[in-house]
Amino acid sequence: MLKVASVIQLLNRFKTIRYRFEQVQHTGFSENPGVFVNIPFCEKTCSFCPVYKTHPTEGQIELFLVRLLKEIEQSQYSGKVDWVHFSGGCPNLLTLEQLSSVITALRRKFSFSVLGIDLLPEKTDSEFFSLLKNLGFTHINTGIQSLSSQIRSLSAIHDSTRFPLLDFIKNAKTSGIFINAELLTGIPGTNADSLQFDLFQLLSVMPDQITVQPFLKLKPVSLNPVITDKEQNALIEWAADLLTGHGYHRSGIWTFSLTDDSYNIPVKQFSCDFVGFGPFAFTVSEHFYSVNPALPIYLDQSENRVLVADRSAHDADWGKFVSSVYELKLPHELSSDPILHLFTFWLKSSGHVKKKIFTAKGIKVAYTLVKSVFESLSLPLENTEFIINREEYLEALENGTKLKIESETSYIHINPEPEKQ
Repeated sequence: MLKVASVIQLLNRFKTIRYRFEQVQHTGFSENPGVFVNIPFCEKTCSFCPVYKTHPTEGQIELFLVRLLKEIEQSQYSGKVDWVHFSGGCPNLLTLEQLSSVITALRRKFSFSVLGIDLLPEKTDSEFFSLLKNLGFTHINTGIQSLSSQIRSLSAIHDSTRFPLLDFIKNAKTSGIFINAELLTGIPGTNADSLQFDLFQLLSVMPDQITVQPFLKLKPVSLNPVITDKEQNALIEWAADLLTGHGYHRSGIWTFSLTDDSYNIPVKQFSCDFVGFGPFAFTVSEHFYSVNPALPIYLDQSENRVLVADRSAHDADWGKFVSSVYELKLPHELSSDPILHLFTFWLKSSGHVKKKIFTAKGIKVAYTLVKSVFESLSLPLENTEFIINREEYLEALENGTKLKIESETSYIHINPEPEKQ
């Protein structure tokens, strides 16, 4: 009998990626890639959050902005892009004026109409959304996790008392900006009753998209899910029945949208090329993956190395396959990978897929596959074992940290130009 988990481990291209700390010249971007801007600052470390972040020290955001604007200006790629997304961390730790300066720099290099941002609700007010709209933002993603005060307390989630979460969603919608509200299963306190409470609360304000996501156990996260994968899957399927009965359609295995517009930037990293700016920002081109280094190295303008890994045609095929599976369908084009081709044949012949769409039986396989891939991503900043020459990287990190401590105010002038006579 075919064991799905074993096949996924065999197919999974991402778990074997290894990085080198070196310079890279990206070439061969696909037509109209995306753009990530990673803002690495956050005031709190949530127990379930795997992303790279740091608490900003005095003056550090200003130093970061100087480096970020220079990186955008010197980008090897320019032209039309499909989307731009500000991720984090907490991008709205930047002021609107600071965000505006970054957007202005991006518009000098790129042409785009879709502009999204991850937002922390308590860092907003009632006027924030209209100002955000004026800057050109079209989409908002917010990790609510749960509306239950008990669960937010148990899971150490950011305080939302300064700006009630439902008001946050209503104000985003009033401004005309698409908003995706994320719920998270598997964190302390979650069960069928808590999810039902969260969903009916959200249905009272009808966000444009609702994501009900399982707990993703990644290397940096010490917290363990409080319910099993099977139980989380069952909760998500219960949510699917409820939401589709209230006007939403299933746009992905974990996402439910009110209109044809859907917004799921993390899944796009599997299926398209993109350019990344900021610490821990990924860039994907035809031949390479690269990841910008941690903040101390990133701020060192004399350091031009990033974390680089080779990308093959098989990687691209696998990424497109995972992205399609997330949307509960098979890719339009068959992969040249023989094992992936056989797996596709099995999905069809065993009733998991019919007319290239995953059936109710196949959704469990899709859930297992997508969750397994997310949890096996090579995150070199959190796990330096993925870096081949990690000693060089750690030495650069140490030097960068020392340099920042020694000269906070002059840190951006590491290689000053000679004074004019």
